[in-house]
Amino acid sequence: AKPQLLALSTYLSKTCQTIICTSKITKSVKAISKSLQHKPKWFTLGPNNKETENIAHQAWPVPKTMKDQLLLKLSSKLHSTKVIILVNGEKYATKLARRMRTRKLSATAVRAVDESETYSRFESNDIQILILPGKLNQAISLAGVTHIIHYHLPDNPKDYLATSKMAPGAIHMSIISPNDEERLIEIEDVLKRPLSR
Repeated sequence: AKPQLLALSTYLSKTCQTIICTSKITKSVKAISKSLQHKPKWFTLGPNNKETENIAHQAWPVPKTMKDQLLLKLSSKLHSTKVIILVNGEKYATKLARRMRTRKLSATAVRAVDESETYSRFESNDIQILILPGKLNQAISLAGVTHIIHYHLPDNPKDYLATSKMAPGAIHMSIISPNDEERLIEIEDVLKRPLSR
């Protein structure tokens, strides 16, 4: 289907407005957009209903010593999408970003010294993976974010619920070790349903 879509560019003028609707932004979609559109604007339409039963939640159980490996594997598979990873602490966020960049992943940790610049780069798609110490906040544009990875679960289950309501169109993935089971149960109690495993 891609060659036929690219052939359309010969019939469209550069001043024509073209809308491309897709369920997933892939490299092919970006190539087609670049060919058909002049300075495209990207908008993500999520579900209108922000109720937690309509938000995708997943739990990925793994031994504590393998959490980093699983995160790197998931990030590699999600590299063409916009991802936010929530961790505890700026030092840990920086460590993870460094490890991801050695694997050629477009990841950056949010640091207090350059927070607004980092958010701006994420919003403009210069960064695909944003590693955020702490909670999701209103300063971050969630347009196009497909996955929120909870590397560390929040101490308060209501913080998890607030994050899921802020990004209802994203898939919320929690990487959990046996030590996280009690917090996971508290989160499932607040959500009033188990997370899929």
